[in-house]
Amino acid sequence: MALNVSPFGNRVRAHEIVRGEAEAEATTAMQRGTRLEGLARVAYQRAVGRAVAECGAYVSEKTPFLLASPDGVVVNTDGVHEGFVELKVTGSGEPAPITDSYLLQCVMHCYCGELLYCDFVSFGRDKLLVQRVTYDSEAFEEDVLPMLDEFMSRMDSETIPNLLPGQDQAFLRQVLKDYRNQHVTSVRLYTHELNVT
Repeated sequence: MALNVSPFGNRVRAHEIVRGEAEAEATTAMQRGTRLEGLARVAYQRAVGRAVAECGAYVSEKTPFLLASPDGVVVNTDGVHEGFVELKVTGSGEPAPITDSYLLQCVMHCYCGELLYCDFVSFGRDKLLVQRVTYDSEAFEEDVLPMLDEFMSRMDSETIPNLLPGQDQAFLRQVLKDYRNQHVTSVRLYTHELNVT
């Protein structure tokens, strides 16, 4: 199971891209997602009645090898940051429920950015699916974080493996299944009238 690690193949290349010294090649799906992300943000704001501010990357203060880059931070009417939002624009035009990889991504946002929830938003042609992932520090820090630490310790300076060993994959799948059952809300589906092409 992929762990949302860098698709660039090695740390050096990923760091060059982050520092702006090299450019990442965007796939067609990535280009479409980037183009429609603003519409997805507007649809989400209208659906939930909250503002979403753009935000940068969050490096974990506790675990500095972990970094999260959510698509926005949810701001309440008092200007307080409540949670994060992770926007996905589907290629099929139909919204899709959260996957294990996106669940882990949302939990990482909460851990690194120290907020209590991340709304996973799947933006389709005329529908918007929202699932709230609430952060459980005990479940993440006791089960997932040690696995990520072990994963990082096995890497050399050049290669970023895309998969965990088989036994770790099975354990992580079970941890994420349990996490999903306890900390992901049921699907909320909204309709929108934004022009998506």
